Amino acid sequence: MLFALVTTTVWYRIGNPLKIDNIYVAAVTPLFVIFIDHIIGKIECVLQNEANREGKVIKLVAAWT
Repeated sequence: MLFALVTTTVWYRIGNPLKIDNIYVAAVTPLFVIFIDHIIGKIECVLQNEANREGKVIKLVAAWT
């Protein structure tokens, strides 16, 4: 949601480029973030399954800085 807030604010401040209203940007941005999160989750799951088949242990760590 924070990404949607920032994206919408920036879109509004630069004057609605491409003549797309910022309300549409606010509606689509969370969907885009959820979609990307879903894709990344699937990739991590596939990597873990492949590692388990090979007898290797892979730990994926998200570092928040």
